[in-house]
Amino acid sequence: MKAIPMMLAAAVLAAVGTSCSPSKPKNCPPVTSRAIITETDVLRGYLRDKGIAVQEDSLGYFYTIEEAGTGKAPNPCSDVTVDYEGTLANGMPFDAGKNVSFNLSQLILGWQMGIPKIKEGGKIILYLPPSIAYGDRASGDIPPHSNLIFKIALKKVE
Repeated sequence: MKAIPMMLAAAVLAAVGTSCSPSKPKNCPPVTSRAIITETDVLRGYLRDKGIAVQEDSLGYFYTIEEAGTGKAPNPCSDVTVDYEGTLANGMPFDAGKNVSFNLSQLILGWQMGIPKIKEGGKIILYLPPSIAYGDRASGDIPPHSNLIFKIALKKVE
């Protein structure tokens, strides 16, 4: 009986390990999760009240493309190098980085959804509801259930 859970765990690890390989972008599944509708409604109200002009994605987040970029386009499993700043909706900064490299599949859903909207050299501002950010858990200076704002410059796509 112990062999079945071990085989299942091995199969899951193998599937996870190969499903988002940057060397095989055609095997990279699109991100189709959707933000919780009530969270999207709250964020929409915040943006309206602040007079912030944005585009709304059908998956329940908002964005502004400052520069579209002209280089390579990433997918949700690409290795990317970015400059970024993260703030809470009240303006309090919680994180920033310059020339930081990540695999998008390792990051919050909002980045996996939003960064592929631009190409290398592009800049985007993402307005993310909690369910596609950190949800109901705190992370560093980010309280649970926080709307987050990220300014991201996409430097390189691998």
